[in-house]
Amino acid sequence: MQTKDFLKQLCGGLREIPKKHHSLFYALQKLDAISKKGKIFILKEGYAIGELDVIRKDLIFLKSFCPTHQKDFKLMKAFKGIVSGDIVLVKIISKSTRVRLISILYCPLTYTLVYLEKIKGKICALELKSTQEKPLQIPLKARQKALNSLPPHTVMKVDVRNGEILEILGVLEDERIDEKIILCSYNFKEEFSSSSIALAQSFGEDVYTEFYPHRRDLTHLPFCTIDPSDAKDHDDAIYFNSKEKKLYVAIADVSEYVSKESSIDREARERGFSLYLPHKSIPMLPRELSENICSLKEGKIRLAFVWEITLTSEAKIKETSLFEAVILNHYNLSYEQVDAFIEENKTENIPQNIRESIKSFYPYAIKLFTERLKKGYTFFGDEIKLELDEYTSLKKVKVNLEKVSHHIVEEAMLLANIQSAKLMESLNIQGIFRIHEAMKEEKVFELLSSVQSLGFEGKNKDIHSLITSIQTWAKNKGIEKEVDKMIIKSQNQALYSSENRGHFGLGFESYTHFTSPIRRYSDLLLHRLLKDHLRGGKKLVYLSEGIESLCKNLNESEKKIARAEMEYKDRKFAHWAKVHLGESLKVSVIDTQFPILTQALEKINSARIVLRDKIMCEKFDIFDIIIEEVNLAHAKIYGRIND
Repeated sequence: MQTKDFLKQLCGGLREIPKKHHSLFYALQKLDAISKKGKIFILKEGYAIGELDVIRKDLIFLKSFCPTHQKDFKLMKAFKGIVSGDIVLVKIISKSTRVRLISILYCPLTYTLVYLEKIKGKICALELKSTQEKPLQIPLKARQKALNSLPPHTVMKVDVRNGEILEILGVLEDERIDEKIILCSYNFKEEFSSSSIALAQSFGEDVYTEFYPHRRDLTHLPFCTIDPSDAKDHDDAIYFNSKEKKLYVAIADVSEYVSKESSIDREARERGFSLYLPHKSIPMLPRELSENICSLKEGKIRLAFVWEITLTSEAKIKETSLFEAVILNHYNLSYEQVDAFIEENKTENIPQNIRESIKSFYPYAIKLFTERLKKGYTFFGDEIKLELDEYTSLKKVKVNLEKVSHHIVEEAMLLANIQSAKLMESLNIQGIFRIHEAMKEEKVFELLSSVQSLGFEGKNKDIHSLITSIQTWAKNKGIEKEVDKMIIKSQNQALYSSENRGHFGLGFESYTHFTSPIRRYSDLLLHRLLKDHLRGGKKLVYLSEGIESLCKNLNESEKKIARAEMEYKDRKFAHWAKVHLGESLKVSVIDTQFPILTQALEKINSARIVLRDKIMCEKFDIFDIIIEEVNLAHAKIYGRIND
């Protein structure tokens, strides 16, 4: 258990204190911050433990780990040398959101990124991640003469405690350092430890059926994968037997290779997810697993965890079964190949048995999709993909719309995820679920008010009828994509939870993630639990230990991954805009509050541009603007309306 995880669990209550954290626990006892309720050790009321967010020296917030603290606290007075990310103990000032710092408990961050800028004749180091108009200055352990010898806008990794320069990454104008900036800023590790690499390599590259007599041999069934054309980590494969109406959803059996608390498991748990950049991925698992023996590669025998789902003619679930198997992926298909086959009957050498499987399942996928929309929702789906050149400069932006191939894969995966959630619920232990709580009433009214200002005339019905009527109106008006984004923004965030609370967006009473264990730790954890259940359930208690804390960490990791992927795109857009200063661009307004925020509709689709004009406008108004300025440090683009 990591220090941060220990402190989070202590805020909720712990029965036993892990030996490695005894000294920290005793320190908290000496500060009189621990109470004991029965056999449970817990943080005393009136105290909080949490993570600091340093905006300025005089503006510091604390995000509490305590489950009962919903709002952030403001620090009254700071200790010298504290930085964002520090974990501290504070005393809550009675009946307020202000707190007094008692002790620094843990300092997970040892460095930050800065860039050099000349201010009033002096070379200063400005914090790269600062979002303030005046970025935070970091004192450097370096003379001005040495700093003057470096190019302008040099980006450096520095020790946050003493200002020592640890590494020079390059200059902001060089696009090749964008990747380094992202990895350093979000503390992502690309390389795995030598012990994890050695363990991954020990499994080899091939699977031999005779070594697994307890598994069902399905190598004769024509499974296929449907993935992006450049995919290397194939998590899932499907096969549909049209005569028996049986759908087989085969998922890479990562849990066979990654046992709890192995070196690979510890590193995968810390990463939580794979990070996908336009030109490469930073995998959750060593590539020896993620792109080799775990990946369901064409023509390779692989271990799989399989749901066998028998359907009725109306696509209702008749019977299900989960089991361990050995499969053979007979063909790797891209989404584009499946779309061309279904829509235009272009076979492109796709084997006959694969064609039959896909084509026969497609009508069932449509029925499943139609049925779930009676309680759930669907939103305008387009994927923005950046194509980079050899120097990682932006060549072009591709907008990929969801088509029939996505329906086929999605409905098959949803079936497997739902059945996994139902089985998880039956185990009577803390499990792992993907939850999405219903919209809050005030958010419904805000959404209704926003769309009414755009011309929607519907009344406040039940929530499902209201949202679907808003979507129908938006589609007829030609603003489906924009309004769908407003609806999504009004909803709660989907989260991982140890308790099932249903999934509002999908309309399911229970839901989880089962189908991507190569790139999501949640799925790997679920596989372990379900597999142990099938084997008698002797390790279920052990395997489910710490799930509540783990779910919170996964939620944080998921947000961090999303921010990192978005920032990388923003940096590529900013570099492109720097080259195209003075050029015109068509944009749509997405936020009318000054400064007005817009989104590019061409050339760099989805890039956000801040307008300098002080004008009255409405959401989704379209303007031709001139790219006026670019801030490469903060990846911001500024424009002015083209008169």
